Amino acid sequence: DYLVKEEVGEQVSENSAFDGEDRMENSIIGSSWTYTPSAALQTRVFAHWYQNSGRSGLAGRLASAGSYFGKDFFTGEIITTIPPGGQADTLAFDFDQQYDFNKISVGNWWIYSHGKHVLEFGIGADFAENELASAVALDEYGQIVFETLAAAPNFFGSLANTVEQKQAFTRANFYLQDKISLKGDGFWMQPGIRFDRYGQIGKSYLSPRLNLFFALRPQTSMRLATGIYRQSPGYEKLLDGGRIFDFLQFSALDELVAESAVHLIAGLTEEFHPQWRLTIEGYYKYSDDLIVQNLRQLDQPAPTLLITGGTKPALPAAYRIETKSVVRQTSEPVNAASVTPYGVDFQLEKRMLSPDARWGGSLSLSLGKATQEQRLTVADGVQQTFTFPFDYDRRFSANAAFHFSAGAGFQLSANWQYGSGLPFTQALRAT
Repeated sequence: DYLVKEEVGEQVSENSAFDGEDRMENSIIGSSWTYTPSAALQTRVFAHWYQNSGRSGLAGRLASAGSYFGKDFFTGEIITTIPPGGQADTLAFDFDQQYDFNKISVGNWWIYSHGKHVLEFGIGADFAENELASAVALDEYGQIVFETLAAAPNFFGSLANTVEQKQAFTRANFYLQDKISLKGDGFWMQPGIRFDRYGQIGKSYLSPRLNLFFALRPQTSMRLATGIYRQSPGYEKLLDGGRIFDFLQFSALDELVAESAVHLIAGLTEEFHPQWRLTIEGYYKYSDDLIVQNLRQLDQPAPTLLITGGTKPALPAAYRIETKSVVRQTSEPVNAASVTPYGVDFQLEKRMLSPDARWGGSLSLSLGKATQEQRLTVADGVQQTFTFPFDYDRRFSANAAFHFSAGAGFQLSANWQYGSGLPFTQALRAT
């Protein structure tokens, strides 16, 4: 409910009689078969089925609090919104949305060891089908408001009473990597390459990766890793995070590209006791071409109240209409953002390496920062960049785990987590 000052002749309104539901179901079935014909060769075949389905609905009625509109600021006269013989405007609606995402994944990988090499090769494919349907029922007054919004330029131009979309696509991939030991167990490198084909956007990508391991001394080791990682666009991702996208205009998603990320990781591990291990790891990542709601610069009417002795704030004549340029978030999905997370992680671990070990656990601390940049194209192709904290920018977190062997095959465990808050925008004033 909301209430505004009656002294300036603004409307007092209320909402009432709301009812809704939000239901989601996830199902997964998987199977695999592993075959080891020799000590040097191993292979696995797998198949998984995944389904994410749900339904959400909201019904209600938006009505004026009555015929009372407010008081004239100067005369004290009651202003009414209902003309003689008329009725108060009431907007009744019933919204329903259903979605069903199905995916079948199949694949096969091989591991072959020979001398200083451990060669791994894998191939896989995803067969996905996504279906989205939504409908909204409105009363007569609500239909008039809906048609007005649908006709507004650069606003809800893609709105429709009923939306039904179904998309089937495939994804295919293969990867090859080779772990090469150059100095026994003291140094090894693992170059790799991955190929991805995303059928829903008709594009293919190659992603190189590299891992390095150094044994600085028997108890101390260092690991370095870098690589490019990809993520395909899809309806199952566009519905995530409470963001609203225009599926009608971009039903094929062929104007989008895959999101990409470059990872740089450096870690140091110290085993100062057979059961105790300390790991320090720093990371820097750069993600680009992230799918976000497009920002557009629009010209919008801006009323300015004229403060004069005889002006009545409730009347249109009390305002001067000017045009100002504003930035608005639309429902159009675009690759127009990048995120840069970086930080350092510390972990102290007590391992239970023998059957006689009674307890174990770990303590980890994470310090990090993630900044998002979103691009806006203004006149003459000039780009303007907005910088702000990423949605999941958690600056500090701590985790503790404890395990105790109670004997007779029983183990007691406890976990504790603490994290700083996620970023939010504080409301400074009401408009």
